[in-house]
Amino acid sequence: MKNKTDKTIETNEKQDINTGSARVCRVCGCTDLDCSGCIAKTGQPCYWVEPDLCSACAMDEEQFERDWEKFGTVVDDIWAELLRARQEHHTFTTYHHGAAVIREEYEELWEQVKKKKWNKEAMRKEAIQVATTAIRFVVDLIDNEVEQ
Repeated sequence: MKNKTDKTIETNEKQDINTGSARVCRVCGCTDLDCSGCIAKTGQPCYWVEPDLCSACAMDEEQFERDWEKFGTVVDDIWAELLRARQEHHTFTTYHHGAAVIREEYEELWEQVKKKKWNKEAMRKEAIQVATTAIRFVVDLIDNEVEQ
């Protein structure tokens, strides 16, 4: 099994001639000469998968990209809920009012979580509503500088 140093010696000669510097991972900061953090994290030396990305961090980036797609879906759902809530409910008028609505939505989520048999769709819906009311609190009260 080649380690990072074995794999990069031949390419570093060209890189050092061209740039005068060793490679550095854009995520963890490991270099051609020191990947001790990656060894501690994965149990083995890393290798370069891109000029500025080591193999240990590439796995993290792939997971991040998969998660990012999920985040996008959640943000879309929050936006849809914001639009629905703005049509059905007035803006928050006081900090107490906004906080009470956030607490109400949180309590509905907590009721779903406490059940012996979880309904993930119901929990997801309530979590989206918690996020939505928190955003409304910021927009309606904090960003609009509502006097209390």
